[in-house]
Amino acid sequence: MKIILFTCMLIVCGTVESSVRTRRSTKCYAFNKQIQIYYPQGLLVTQRANDTLESLELEVYVNQEKHKKRSCDVCANVTTVNSDGNMVIRHPTLLARDGDLFQYKLTKHFRSRTNSTLHCKFTVSKSKLKPAPSTRPLSCPKGSGIEIATLPKTQIDYSDEKALLEATISDLTDSCHSVTNMLVLDSAQNTFDLETQLKNYTIHRLSSLLPTVDWSDMPENVYLGDEKIIFSVKTILTKKKILYMIRGTEMANEITDYDRLERSASANDDDYDSSTDVFDF
Repeated sequence: MKIILFTCMLIVCGTVESSVRTRRSTKCYAFNKQIQIYYPQGLLVTQRANDTLESLELEVYVNQEKHKKRSCDVCANVTTVNSDGNMVIRHPTLLARDGDLFQYKLTKHFRSRTNSTLHCKFTVSKSKLKPAPSTRPLSCPKGSGIEIATLPKTQIDYSDEKALLEATISDLTDSCHSVTNMLVLDSAQNTFDLETQLKNYTIHRLSSLLPTVDWSDMPENVYLGDEKIIFSVKTILTKKKILYMIRGTEMANEITDYDRLERSASANDDDYDSSTDVFDF
């Protein structure tokens, strides 16, 4: 009798576990459709809001399944609702290519009931990659032409601007990797309770290292990765100007180009081959 009862309990437990995995896989498959990955870079995640949903928290890991110490490529939390009734998470510089392993942890915080968390993953396919939406005009705006007759006759030295332009063109033409507007800052502190604390610390440290630059509204998309602070500035040209200003100084060891770090990591990446839909952290 005991053997029969034990066997029945095993069957029931196995059935329940299989049912839970199936429901989780179904939820992952459904939410995957709300994730848009852009080429050459960028990420957009949308979630339909309702009266009970308070916030949405997302962690994304690209090709990190075999890493012992992982840091999220995207760490985001959104509480605001757009005019179309959606909560939206955007990350303009996430790099994910065809064949990459895309893992994410999604937590929905509710006002009146228990929070829900999903742990999902999928392999990025070409059909999942969409061209990044254009954010700037391809042609010069009207009225931007220069009237040569009004130019001053004084000879101006453009040697620094020329050197910077040549360095920028060289990077854009000689590299097969995507060029971003991101920088990396060495950090003596690697624990922050709030996003605002991390951003304020970043502004304060950058201002002390390079006070000639107005950092008050400069750092964007600030997050921690491998005990370093990663952030973006307004444009690629702005980043190049900053790197040009600190070249050959001690500050060049504190503020570095994210693209060089990304290229080094890409060269050492392992190949991943996975077709499962669900994982546990």
